Amino acid sequence: MRTILTLIAVTVGWATAAAQPDLSGTWAVMPARSVWVSPSGEVQHIRVFGERFTVYESGTELEIKLDDEGVIRRYRLDGHPHTVMHPSPNGMVPLVAVAEWVNDTLAIELSEPGPAGRAPKTATTRRLSLNSDGTLLVSAPWGPGGQPLGTVYRRNP
Repeated sequence: MRTILTLIAVTVGWATAAAQPDLSGTWAVMPARSVWVSPSGEVQHIRVFGERFTVYESGTELEIKLDDEGVIRRYRLDGHPHTVMHPSPNGMVPLVAVAEWVNDTLAIELSEPGPAGRAPKTATTRRLSLNSDGTLLVSAPWGPGGQPLGTVYRRNP
């Protein structure tokens, strides 16, 4: 009986992991699908990960290289906090990252490290999900009141 339950647990875990899309490849922005019109009517071009970026994905880690920056961002996909270096106007800064799959969406939460003994301050969560047409939606809460805004990318051959 114990063997059967173990086999079921392993099979369910494998099936869950298989449902997660592979985001590996080079992605380019689709400008016509990556705009937001503000309440005042102003058109904003949204570029969450710039014009182009490349993803390298293994089962436990994801690397994102933005062509605009030339910097590789590495995220562990285990849902546990870890330190990543991120570009800022003041150079590279450490952020606390938590990256994990939530169903078929990859959520990457980035926070500023808190003072010693205090929780980090949440900065933003980026969500990556494949659309039914094979395009990739990358969204972040950058709109008014934290409204999610997104960029649609297509995979380059």
